[in-house]
Amino acid sequence: PELRRFDYWSRLGRLAQEGLDDPDLARKAFEAALKLRPDHRPTLQVLAELYRSLPEPAGLASVLGALLK
Repeated sequence: PELRRFDYWSRLGRLAQEGLDDPDLARKAFEAALKLRPDHRPTLQVLAELYRSLPEPAGLASVLGALLK
């Protein structure tokens, strides 16, 4: 079930980002996915790219810090 929830949030994030052009929904979905798998590098990388386009430097710093671990 946890893997299924992670997959759900990841898919929703991609749909929101690419299909709906809704960066706020995408950010929330990817953050929810990372709560389930905080070390998932592909999701961290996508979220870092997303944060670069949003006015949220603290979020970007947090994700980049997680990528450095």
